[in-house]
Amino acid sequence: MANKILVSLPEKFLEEVDLVAAEEQRSRSELIREALRAYLETRKGKKAGEQSASYTVKKSKAKPKSEKAFPNIEVVQSTGGASAVIRGTRIHVRILIGYLQIGETPETIVNEIIPHITLPQVYEAMQYYFVHKAEIDKEREEGTEEASRNMMRKRLGEKKYKKITGG
Repeated sequence: MANKILVSLPEKFLEEVDLVAAEEQRSRSELIREALRAYLETRKGKKAGEQSASYTVKKSKAKPKSEKAFPNIEVVQSTGGASAVIRGTRIHVRILIGYLQIGETPETIVNEIIPHITLPQVYEAMQYYFVHKAEIDKEREEGTEEASRNMMRKRLGEKKYKKITGG
C-alpha cells in the first residue's frame, strides 16, 4: 500500500509540474514519484563512486506503427538493450507479464504490487505482449539467473568463473 505525504511546493513550480504531467498524460503524483526515483538512483551512484546505468528513450520523428497502437508503451534503450516499458515509468512489460504468469491479476498488480500504474496500462501491456510475444519471451528468458550464469561462464571462461563463484 502506498503512503501519502504532504509536500509544499512554490506555486510557479507546481504549475510547471502540472504542465509537464498533462503533456505526458500522467498524474502529478506519478511524475513526482518518478522524479524522486531518478534522483535517488543518481544519488546512490554518486555515493558509491559509480557511474549510474544509462536509461534513454529512443526518439524518432516518425512514430512507428506499434507506438501509435500502444500509446502507453515505449521502447527504451538501457545498458541491457532495448526493452518495452510502461510510458513514463521504468516498469518493464516483461515484469508485468511475469506477474500475470504466476497468477496475479491486473487488479492485484495495480492495487497491491505496482500502485503507481493504472489498469489500462496493464491491459495495454498485455496486448503489447500478444503482438510482441517472441521479443518479450526472449527478454524474460535472458533475465533469468541461469542465463546470467551462462553469460558469465562464456565471458570469463570456466576456470575464472569457478574461481570467482567458488563452484
